[in-house]
Amino acid sequence: MADRIVPHFQDELEQLKTRLLEMGGLAEDRVRSVVKALVQRDSAIVDRVLAGLPPRAEGPYTVASVGRLNEAKDPVTLTEAFARAAGPLDRLVFAGEGPQLGLVRAAAARGGVSERVATDGLVERETVYRIVAGADVFVSASRVEGLPVAVLEAMACARPVILSDIPQHREIVGDDPVIELVRPGDVGGFASALRRMRERGTAERSELGAQCRAIAERFDVRAMHRRYGALYERISGAPDVAAAEVLT
Repeated sequence: MADRIVPHFQDELEQLKTRLLEMGGLAEDRVRSVVKALVQRDSAIVDRVLAGLPPRAEGPYTVASVGRLNEAKDPVTLTEAFARAAGPLDRLVFAGEGPQLGLVRAAAARGGVSERVATDGLVERETVYRIVAGADVFVSASRVEGLPVAVLEAMACARPVILSDIPQHREIVGDDPVIELVRPGDVGGFASALRRMRERGTAERSELGAQCRAIAERFDVRAMHRRYGALYERISGAPDVAAAEVLT
């Protein structure tokens, strides 16, 4: 059996501890060796793309979401929430495609916002950054996530975010009150959060975006490399020390 296990999330760590113990009374020191390390694309790539963009101009309040249009990402809840909360000029932009595209369009039609809900399909990663950077807020209504890369990239673009209240998103948020969490599937909750974000105004949203950028930098790939380096050095030099002490 492996001497050290490195999952990506604290939630995975806790689940793994439970499973290992259920498998037959695994020694406590081995369970404590489970550690976490979040992985994020290099924020320098985001900066390079955004450096060539003109200053962001005032325009309609725009909501962006990136990811597969499937049940796990729950774009229908976001579309219905947008329809409830939208002002007459507000826009919702999806970057991604998937089996719920028809349901998204149907929800937009029911809500009378079809002309203001854009489904851009699959686009290049650099285009994703431009879409997100041009929005006022990024929303993930996911019911389940692996590694929420799109969320971290949106935060690296210095955009405020509204997220579903799931373990992976809570781990990003931590104890920071900057990011609002909404119960998964709660159309009314997401609609209220969208209204509150619009009411904050451009300057306050920019400040929130800067704070989100600072949070995202904790999960940058370079930070991950430093943590793995510390882990390897500690294990090679002191194999009896629990690796959890290195990365927590």
